[in-house]
Amino acid sequence: MGNYKACAYVRISKEDNTLNCSESIKNQIYLIKNYLLTKKDITLETIKIDDGYSGSNFNRPKFLEMIEEAKIGSINCIVVKDFSRLGRNFLRTIDYIEKVFPDLNIRFISINDNYDSIYKTEQDNLIVPFKNLINDAYSRDISLKIKSQKNTKMKNGQFIASFTPYGYIKSSNINESIVIDERVKSIIIEIFNLKIKGYSSNYIANKFNNLGIPTPMEHKKNIGVNYSTPFRKNDETKWKAITINRIIKNDIYIGTLSQGKTITINHQQKLKINKNKSDWYIKQNNHNSIIDSHKFNIAQKISSKNIRLSPYKDITFNFSGLVFCGDCRNSMIMKNCSNNNTYNYYLICSGYKNKNGCNSHIIKYN
Repeated sequence: MGNYKACAYVRISKEDNTLNCSESIKNQIYLIKNYLLTKKDITLETIKIDDGYSGSNFNRPKFLEMIEEAKIGSINCIVVKDFSRLGRNFLRTIDYIEKVFPDLNIRFISINDNYDSIYKTEQDNLIVPFKNLINDAYSRDISLKIKSQKNTKMKNGQFIASFTPYGYIKSSNINESIVIDERVKSIIIEIFNLKIKGYSSNYIANKFNNLGIPTPMEHKKNIGVNYSTPFRKNDETKWKAITINRIIKNDIYIGTLSQGKTITINHQQKLKINKNKSDWYIKQNNHNSIIDSHKFNIAQKISSKNIRLSPYKDITFNFSGLVFCGDCRNSMIMKNCSNNNTYNYYLICSGYKNKNGCNSHIIKYN
């Protein structure tokens, strides 16, 4: 048995997998296992794999799991193919190599860099930081190249997001394009029709819930889309007014593709900030529309007004905030007169009703 219990740590990001096949998980494991065959004082205890994680991100699940095992003594040696597999953030990587690992009594080996912490030399004190600085610069360069590729695709109207909005799916024929999801097309149309008729978003949501119509999240699950959301889990199974509003305000339904709404600060900070609309990538007539632009614009105007439901009947006050008295310029408000359970609706000058000196202008609602 060896004196050291080793963990082979391997990592690959989406960018590495695309640009360099030699970085593959299989090749990294093969290299480490062959190397350890020559080390009689080291026993391979476990292999930790972070597949699809950037080197600038140190919140990788298997990496954190490895550090926890090091803290409790399950392992006391970490072996990687090279420094870049440990990380590409210069400051964080050096901190682990020069402070964290020594504090935990961890022997750290980077095979291709010919580095073994128990045989560390004065020359390593110069070379190790330099190599990790190069790795950080490489990460920055790759980030810029990928960002440039994405910008070009967005300019060309290619859909680059991982998941399509409700009502659309990715095309199986044309790369990075979207097509109408015919399974829910009628739902989108019904949402706009009801809104144009004056119904509130809350009413539409309740109606869909009563009819048992699957929410956008449920629909994605039903068709096998592995989809995650930042919204609360209890919002997934119920239609909400906010869900209806998101659909109504989304111009993707008139064939417009708006992308590049956020930007990351740099390749190491994944926090996204909102961009000005003038800096978005917007391409009109990019794909087949579900709603025509005239109907879409009407829905936007109605959504911006204070449309209310009647407390007496399941009808809507379509003219709320739209009709004004020609004399005093105050709004005309709803008034009803009941007769044998029949309601007759009128619009009446609010200035007159509030006794502000105007006349009793009354208009039949119909």
